[in-house]
Formats: sequence, structure tokens, C-alpha cells
Amino acid sequence: MPMIRALAIHIPVDKWDYEKLVEDVIKTVDRVLSNVKIFKIDPWTFRIILPLIPSNVSYTFVKHLMADLSSVFVHEAPLVGISFEYDHDCIKDVIKYLEEFKNLYIATRCDSDICIDRIVNNIYNVKVSNIDIFTKFAVLFGYWVETPYFPATSNVSNALGISISLRYVDLISDMILNNRVNELFNYIITVNRNVQEFSKYINIPFLGFDLSLSPWKNESVCLLIERLILNKFGYPGTLNAIHSLNILLKSLPKKIGIKTLGFNEVMLPVAEDDLLNERVREGDIRLRDLINYGLVCVAGLDMVAIPRDININRILVDMLTIFKRKNSSVAMRIIPTDLEAGNRVYLDRFGETFVINP
Repeated sequence: MPMIRALAIHIPVDKWDYEKLVEDVIKTVDRVLSNVKIFKIDPWTFRIILPLIPSNVSYTFVKHLMADLSSVFVHEAPLVGISFEYDHDCIKDVIKYLEEFKNLYIATRCDSDICIDRIVNNIYNVKVSNIDIFTKFAVLFGYWVETPYFPATSNVSNALGISISLRYVDLISDMILNNRVNELFNYIITVNRNVQEFSKYINIPFLGFDLSLSPWKNESVCLLIERLILNKFGYPGTLNAIHSLNILLKSLPKKIGIKTLGFNEVMLPVAEDDLLNERVREGDIRLRDLINYGLVCVAGLDMVAIPRDININRILVDMLTIFKRKNSSVAMRIIPTDLEAGNRVYLDRFGETFVINP
């Protein structure tokens, strides 16, 4: 059944004054949470997106901000997305942030070779008590993108607003395979109308949808692609199928008459797609394959458990090269482990996944 995957609240910051920022976040989030169900909007998750954290904002500032927000939003705690450039001093504290605050997600950006060593040394080479924290960190290669998808986001517009992402793989599948176009269009039109009315009621602008096609467990993008190519994911035709889906996603806003922001592309998070996870377990999909899929989708390397002996610097070099070739942003979430390829890994919020073969 389709649903709103995330309702993201974009918080602007004119001045990084601690008390004012906390007050603004609490008031804005409360305005959203206290009215959302009136308009038949029931998101799977609520999220808060802050602007890029400037260089003069310290680790202590961010730590106190998260502590205060965690104490206020206890029962319906929104996920919080923060972002900073790779040369920010806070890059050294990313692991500490993520270990301390379970609802915190962090992104940094890389657009040159200089950033790679700093990111690898300060994040991926750090020993952690729980590898789950790597599911909450992303590297964005290229330009900052404003999207309800976490972690690779930032409020780059520094504007107040709300945005929406969807869980709607089954609707897209039915549209393509069974020509059920009306069901897809009617669903998005209904969500758009409800969110527009909600936006006016709470006086917070609706910034738009990110129509990216992202799986959740048995709502499998991998399965859709296999049905399109009549073979296992990774066989000839896979790249074309992903590319064709991206063309479809890009065409929807004009056909339906809706606003969009963000990526609006196919996403392939391994640990979130049951069938793609199985293909990794079987060895049909390897690390090199997912890196190459970055050429045609925003996150060809996403939620992937990798052996610790893999040279992570070279992975980042390849992803940066893909950005340079595409000239559009591509995101990455990898989960370094101390295991050999083929081993089973359990992630608290995602369940079982497998360490991928190179």
C-alpha cells in the first residue's frame, strides 16, 4: 500500500543563535505535528532539515541542540538532518554525534580529491561500537541537494517549508506492467491536494515532492527491474531499465502538475530492498556493479556493507569520478565492517544484510 515515506520540515536559520534556534525548531515542529492528522496525512516518518552548519558553529553547539530537541520530542521524535562541508572542524566528531543521538543524520560533501582523505580518516577508519551508525551518514559528491531523503540533504535554500517523499514502488510497477496509470496519478494528486491544504492551514510553504523511487523491504525496486528485463538484476538491460525509470520519474511532475525538489531518481539501498539484498548474498551483485550504477541513479552505492580490507579511498575516488562524468550529484552510504565478503550482518533498523563481494 502506498504511503508518505517522510514529511520533512525545512528550518531556516538567519543567525545561529542557540536559544532562538531551539525555540524556532520547537514551535515549527509542534505546528506541524499538532495539525497533521486533521488533513489525512500520516507520514511514516517526520524529519527536520537544517541549513548547512557554518564553520564558526562548534561541536558543543550542535551537541546541546540535539540534546534539547531529544528531550522535547520524546514520543514522536523527528529525525534530524544536519550537514557541513568536509573541512569543518565538526568532521572530526561525526562518529561521536551519531553514537550519542539515535535520531541524528549527517551529510558532508565532496567535490574534489582533497576531501577524500579527510572523510576516510575521520569517519570510515574510526573504530565504532555499532556499525549501525554508518547508516546515518552520507557523502554527497557534487552539489548540495535539498530533499526529504536522509542523510544526503541540506536546507540549501535556507527557507521555511515542508516537503514529501513517497513509498510507492507498487504503484509505479502497476503503472508500467499493468497500464494502471490512473491509480498512480490519482494517489499523487490526492496527496498533493491534502498537503497543499495542510500547508495553507499551518502557514508553512509546501516546497514539493521528491519522487525518487526507493524500496522498503518487499516493496522492491530490484523486483521491478527484473520484471522489466525478464532476468536477474545486473544482467544486460539493467542500466537501460534504471535509465528508463528515471525518465519516467522526471516526466511525472509535468504530467500531474506538481512541484518537485531533490533527486527524483531511482534509489538502490541494498539493506532496504529484500530482493537486492538476496542478489548480494548470492554474489550476483558485487560492489563494482553498484558503483557503476551510480552513472544512472543518484545512489548506486547505498546501504552497502563492505569488507574492512576494501580500499575505501578508491571507492570515494570512483564516486567522485561519476559526479564529474554526470555533472549531477550522487550520494553514497557505505557500512564498513570487520568481516569478509559473504558474511551476514544485522542492522538494528533494517534487519539482515550481507557483506558484499568486491
